[in-house]
Amino acid sequence: MLSIKPIGGSDRQIGYYAQLGREDYYTRGGEPPGIWWGSGAERVGLMGQVQGDDFAAILRGFQPNAQASQPLVQNAGRIQRRSGFDLTWSAPKSVSVLWSQSSEHRRKAIEGCLQRAVEKAMEATALLCARTRRGSRGHTTENAQLIAALFRHETARGVDDALPDPHLHWHAVLCNVAVRADGTFGALDARGLFRPHMKMALGALFRTELAHQLGSIGLSVHRPVDESGKQKSWFELDCVPVELLETFSRRRQQVQRWLSERSLSGAKASERAALLTRSRKQHFTRDELFETWRTSVQELSPCREVRFALSH
Repeated sequence: MLSIKPIGGSDRQIGYYAQLGREDYYTRGGEPPGIWWGSGAERVGLMGQVQGDDFAAILRGFQPNAQASQPLVQNAGRIQRRSGFDLTWSAPKSVSVLWSQSSEHRRKAIEGCLQRAVEKAMEATALLCARTRRGSRGHTTENAQLIAALFRHETARGVDDALPDPHLHWHAVLCNVAVRADGTFGALDARGLFRPHMKMALGALFRTELAHQLGSIGLSVHRPVDESGKQKSWFELDCVPVELLETFSRRRQQVQRWLSERSLSGAKASERAALLTRSRKQHFTRDELFETWRTSVQELSPCREVRFALSH
């Protein structure tokens, strides 16, 4: 699944993303370090692990690599500026549940499947949406090279101070700085991202590639159906019981309760509900997370065959 969120130019918003690039973030119980992606990133010397200072500089529209005083775009540093776009690619819940119960070897295999699917979807994003404007009032557009930072996250927001549920997803942050063929820079023309059906097409590509990658490591999938018998747009793994999907969906249930209490529905209302019900993100060690997740499955799935399917 794919969601797209613009990122503003305030210190608060830029600071939230920049802290994901801190060297000690993962060791303090956070998420794995981010990686730079895109031919535009290479053009400005950004490769390998994302560093917070470089990330903050490029989000503000300045040259990274300790040259933050050199602007790359006309409105660099302005608070009114849109600093980027957060493309969030989420794995189906059953994939996250299986990952939470797996050995380290299989967890890495699942993570690799997800990474390859994200990279495939990002290649399509670059092909279809990498444009920038030039000239008076930006009337001329041309192809450009993207600068993006990819971050793998592994949990949902916690509910009621409890340990969070497993939720594998990637944040692909498209910086609002694009590199033209002649080496100059311009803001990203993001209209392509928001063209009708573009998000649906990119999301479908991601899901298709992820299902293919999971199949390559021996995992079969199916598309669930709703109450009317119509197939849903996403897939789930065959080996994960439906009951466990609900068990590890407390955050989604929290959002749905908020909507139901106010008789609201739709994507916009869901985004607002997610924002207003979001608690402060807490850090737990990976040992704490995996121990709690596995205990939950053992308590809820006494069937030996279910436990075997999840753990092998």
